[in-house]
Amino acid sequence: MSDNSKKLRSLFPAARLKKIMQSNEDVGKMGISVPFIAGKAMELFLKDLVTLTYEELKSKKGNRITVDHIKKAIEENSKYNFLNNLLKDRET
Repeated sequence: MSDNSKKLRSLFPAARLKKIMQSNEDVGKMGISVPFIAGKAMELFLKDLVTLTYEELKSKKGNRITVDHIKKAIEENSKYNFLNNLLKDRET
């Protein structure tokens, strides 16, 4: 498989994403590329979050990722401030 083919693929099936997105009543028709772009964005988001979590794990000399490692990675990176509310909800 060529490099271009790999870049154009998403790990998340576009048809499934479209179905999930359209389950919201406020979402109307969407272009064919919207589910693909949303899937690719989710893939890149998760890749970055997992990388930061792995770095946190290695800094603590651990060998198994836990929820605490994910929380620490989120708390220490300002670009993930929008997830802080989810962390607070989980603590209760």
